[in-house]
Amino acid sequence: LALLLAEETIQNAAGGQLASIAWVLALANVDCAIPSSFVSAITRIRLQKGFRDNDLGRIYMWHLWMVHEMKKPGLPPQHVNDFMTGIAQSDNSGENAGLLNDIVMNMTPGLQYMTEVKSNSGIIVDLLVKVNGRTLAVFVENPGHFCGRRPCGSLLLKRRQIQSVDNLELLSIPYYDWINLQNIQAKR
Repeated sequence: LALLLAEETIQNAAGGQLASIAWVLALANVDCAIPSSFVSAITRIRLQKGFRDNDLGRIYMWHLWMVHEMKKPGLPPQHVNDFMTGIAQSDNSGENAGLLNDIVMNMTPGLQYMTEVKSNSGIIVDLLVKVNGRTLAVFVENPGHFCGRRPCGSLLLKRRQIQSVDNLELLSIPYYDWINLQNIQAKR
């Protein structure tokens, strides 16, 4: 981590490289000193329009990690919304449409739900369901969320942050578990 956060690395990094460093820090979930030059470099490159949409989302997830999990300053408040927009633009919820529709069609009748909801933190939740007075966040997890049958880093971070930042109970439905359910009773 020291090499990633070295002054020379930060000053010479392009937008995608800074986003990758931020992403690795949030995924690793390791408490370490973040130099002020890191946030300054992110701000400078943002003002130069040097980030792709995916970069914005990754830096925003880093910001959530810093503020809510590490209890340290993240992005300057005036820039948070700029990066928050990247989370929706980099989300792949459209890839879940068929699986999400199948899950909704097989839910217990009478449950109150909303699909593709932006949580308070900006994370897109595939399904919010009211169950016995509780609100349950449901992630419909397609093959793109996995490396084999192991969750990819982005999925692990989303799972962790929807619980720690938004304080929502989480139900994850991996595509391979849903496909293996044999009948409607099992799916309900």
